[in-house]
Amino acid sequence: KARDMFQVALKHKLKQSKHLVDYASDGNVEMMHDLLVNYADPDSKYEDETALLAAISSKNADAVKVLCEFNVSMKSKGEKSVMAETISYNSSDDIIKVLFDAGA
Repeated sequence: KARDMFQVALKHKLKQSKHLVDYASDGNVEMMHDLLVNYADPDSKYEDETALLAAISSKNADAVKVLCEFNVSMKSKGEKSVMAETISYNSSDDIIKVLFDAGA
């Protein structure tokens, strides 16, 4: 129960970050990490693209891993699951493994 309360409190502190989506797309994991430790929402989105989908579409396993380390949501915003999106982008086995290990 305390963990749930912590998660709720943390969620209220997180802020959307267009820059996180940009860095996820570019694969700039250092800047992603800096934003995330400073309360950027790992589920940030810009123009209907989430940071996770930006990392997946740019085929950057390290960017996907950083987002997973910060508990990015594996819930799909559209009709396809995150794993289906990943496969549709012809992603590497590394990305699929990172997402599978994170519970996608």
